Parts: sequence; structure tokens; C-alpha cells
Amino acid sequence: MSADLSFTAAMVQMRTGLLPGQASSRHKTNPRAAAQGADYVQTPEVSNMMQVNRKALFEHLAAEEDDLSLKAFRALAQELKIHLHIGSLALRFSPDKAVNARS
Repeated sequence: MSADLSFTAAMVQMRTGLLPGQASSRHKTNPRAAAQGADYVQTPEVSNMMQVNRKALFEHLAAEEDDLSLKAFRALAQELKIHLHIGSLALRFSPDKAVNARS
């Protein structure tokens, strides 16, 4: 067997914002990693939003199917033709419960 099974991995540093709608501004590092040859890109935990104020957090949390960051990450991975592993996302589980969901 002579097939080359190697790949290039990258871990990106992110500056997670307060609102999930800021997703596009946080994806600048992923195209750079892909341009430098990364096939697999890993992001840190809570890659979509950080918020210490509980009321503000729940104003912006979304369920997995509605999360803007997850949609943007998926589109980016498809566009760049990379495997994008999201460390985790802050998501709404119920009206008063949040989860830190891992991909």
C-alpha cells in the first residue's frame, strides 16, 4: 500500500465575541490555515460566544438548529474544503438552560 494518508492539522486562536452574529468576523483565521495547507482545523471550546451576564447570554443563545455560528462554520468548511472541528458551542437547551455542546 503506497497511498499517502497524511494530512495537515491546524489549531486556530480565536477571539470569541459576545454575540453569535459576529461569526463572520471570527472566521478570518480558518481561511489562512487552509491557505497554508491545513486539511483539518480545530477551534477552541465555546467558539461561538462568551457572555458572563446570564440575562444577556439567554437573549442571544440559540438552539443547535438555529445557531448562526454553526451555520457559518459549516458553510466555511464546505467552501474551504476542510474538516473543521469546533471545540464546542454555547447553545440553548431550554428556555432557562444552556449547554456547552461539543462537535
